[in-house]
Amino acid sequence: MATDNLLQHLRELEVALHQSAVRRDAARIDELLHESFAEFGRSGRSYNRGDILEMLRHEVSGPVWAQDFSVAEIADGIALLTYYIQGWLLSIASERYKNAERTLSSKRISRWETHKRRW
Repeated sequence: MATDNLLQHLRELEVALHQSAVRRDAARIDELLHESFAEFGRSGRSYNRGDILEMLRHEVSGPVWAQDFSVAEIADGIALLTYYIQGWLLSIASERYKNAERTLSSKRISRWETHKRRW
């Protein structure tokens, strides 16, 4: 895929992950998050796929603005997407996640890979 097309495609997928409707759609999240998904929060805390799925069950999300996207294909079928994000993304009702991020303003990086011919 050409770099411009790849950037547009991965940007659309990443931005979808910021949308409340997508975040509440378990089937769509299952499509978007790889089985070995891992995330590092602004605090440095790490989350696995199960942590994120549990957090999403209790989430109230607000507006998010993502900008300045760039992409680098680092190997065949593996790309790094970087961007800057601002907004209120997580407000966790669960006591277990009471210290999760409530506001975001950070540079982000996502690793995307193809699986069954899809990003």
